[in-house]
Amino acid sequence: MNKTETKRINAYVAAATDLSRRASDEAIINKRVKINGRVAVLGDRVGVDDVVTIDGNTIEMIERHVVYALNKPKGYVCSNVDKHAKHLAVSLIKEADQPFLHSIGRLDKDSEGLILFTNNGYLTEQVTHPKSEIEKEYYVKALRRISDRDIRILKEGVTDNGEFLHIKSIEQMSPTEALIVLNEGKNREIRRLFNHIKNEVVSLVRIRIGGYTLPATLKSGMYKKLHDSDIARILGTSEGKKV
Repeated sequence: MNKTETKRINAYVAAATDLSRRASDEAIINKRVKINGRVAVLGDRVGVDDVVTIDGNTIEMIERHVVYALNKPKGYVCSNVDKHAKHLAVSLIKEADQPFLHSIGRLDKDSEGLILFTNNGYLTEQVTHPKSEIEKEYYVKALRRISDRDIRILKEGVTDNGEFLHIKSIEQMSPTEALIVLNEGKNREIRRLFNHIKNEVVSLVRIRIGGYTLPATLKSGMYKKLHDSDIARILGTSEGKKV
């Protein structure tokens, strides 16, 4: 921000942390945010000389949002903090100067492939919100043959622990291999679906998010910084649109 510019407090908090705009609103409503020592309220505006804190910690706007695509290897956990995890996926991104770097969504420990990391809470909300219906495509290898009946069940969906699970589409590549597309993505959804049809996922690799496909040159454990055009493909927006 320049000397004369002001910004709404919820937008400032979202731009200074990894919180989404909605989570920033909640932090303000819950009186966790202060401006120059005063409890902030929704609608407040702040300038460059104001001191903003959340939970007593001073925050400043992140002027440089970044997005990385990582080809996650098997055995790595997407959580930033997990005392039980031996390997954290975020540790593979050697960009120490990037604050609040976190994964957009998750890939479970036994899964591989495309996972996005960013310090942009607003982008995270855009990609993960169910209303966005951004497709995620996976290569799946099963232990046993995937029958026509299995495919019908996967498409029609099942209820598991109170959640309705289903796939958007499936393209069978061999009796035990398929490309599966989800447009929401609940926790371990594909594995849970295959458990329901009495089959087992041997290999699961995410190869696409929205219109962005995992590059063939991005080998396991490697990452790359994404450009505005890449992000536009992920979101299905016009090229170069800022987020």
